[in-house]
Amino acid sequence: MVVQKHGVALIALWISWTSVLSGMVSKECVIEVTQDMAKHLVDSKQNDVPCDSLWNSLLLHVYYAQKNLTECLTRDNAVLNTPEPSLNDCQQQLQNSKQNMEHERQIYSIEMQKKLHVTQLDIRKYVRDTSEVQSSLLKVNHDIKSFHKELLFLSIDEGDSKRAIKYYHLYLENQHLGNLFDNIVESVYRDPAKENARLMKLLEFVKKLPGTSLKLSMYNLVKTKIMKRPQQRDGYLGMVTALDVSKIAFAENLHEQAHSLYLELFNLALNSLRNEIALGHYDEVIAFATSFPEYFEQVENRFSTMDKDVWHRADFNKFVTYPNQLPLPKQRLEAFRMILLQINQRNRQNFADRLTKVAKELDACETFIKTVRYEQADQDKLTSVKQLFSELDANRDYNHYREASLRL
Repeated sequence: MVVQKHGVALIALWISWTSVLSGMVSKECVIEVTQDMAKHLVDSKQNDVPCDSLWNSLLLHVYYAQKNLTECLTRDNAVLNTPEPSLNDCQQQLQNSKQNMEHERQIYSIEMQKKLHVTQLDIRKYVRDTSEVQSSLLKVNHDIKSFHKELLFLSIDEGDSKRAIKYYHLYLENQHLGNLFDNIVESVYRDPAKENARLMKLLEFVKKLPGTSLKLSMYNLVKTKIMKRPQQRDGYLGMVTALDVSKIAFAENLHEQAHSLYLELFNLALNSLRNEIALGHYDEVIAFATSFPEYFEQVENRFSTMDKDVWHRADFNKFVTYPNQLPLPKQRLEAFRMILLQINQRNRQNFADRLTKVAKELDACETFIKTVRYEQADQDKLTSVKQLFSELDANRDYNHYREASLRL
């Protein structure tokens, strides 16, 4: 048990000396060694454990125990030395926090203001750029429309009504008609020297317009111009315009407005042309038959037929030459037929002289037919016209009057 006593004393002495030396505690630190611990030391000796190893192991355990105690004491001293926060300290911390938050808010606000300013500049630039693009697009669209309009006018002026209708539709894409028709009519009449030819080309364009109302609108504008120009109003141009209007005036159901316009133009032109024929002036009618044979065919009998009172006072010697001034064989033969019908109806007592004069002109017409390209219908028409000479006197036919004409 001596070892046990000496061992306890040595441990207590070593811990006391180590604690004081390291300055970690102010008093001697005594560690109580229990009987079990001492017994363990004695058992170790009996088990042939070297004393040095046992002593080193003891020192190692004491070292780690001292180290752990030192760290614990350091933490406890730190906690004990920390002063309790006062009310003033809390208020100061709160004030500092508010100041920090306000400072951060100001910094954030300044940054956001900068970003907002940049965004506003970007938006203004975008709006400006967008406005410029829209203005450019509007200008381009306007230029394109102006280009289509010019091409429309040029196509009408060239007489290409098919192409004119194409540019008419292109011009009207996404926009209203506006004063387009007025502009077209004004362009036709801007040069008096060319207005007659341009009017005919315009009428071809009008016939291709879609719908009755559009055609009628254009015809009314043309009529206003024609009425201010006696040469057109009283000549074949007025007649051609009237005949074009008749196509919508008499289409399926009678169109009252178109019919009224047709009658106004038609009667003015017809009366004027018939008066010219009665006076022996055939230039306008001949120009009509030459330039518009299809239109002329629709009204040719009205020119070669006179009212009864006009028939008797007209210069027949001049009137009988009218048919052979027409350009086509069928036109001439139809005019001769109408003259013979009027002689047979109005000159039953004094027909021989007039039939003789007609036979002379018809003989010249037959010579003309043989010199030009003609159809079988023309030859058949000539035969039927010759048969009219014997209506009043069956014993005297065309050959009789032709031979009599040789003595004139």
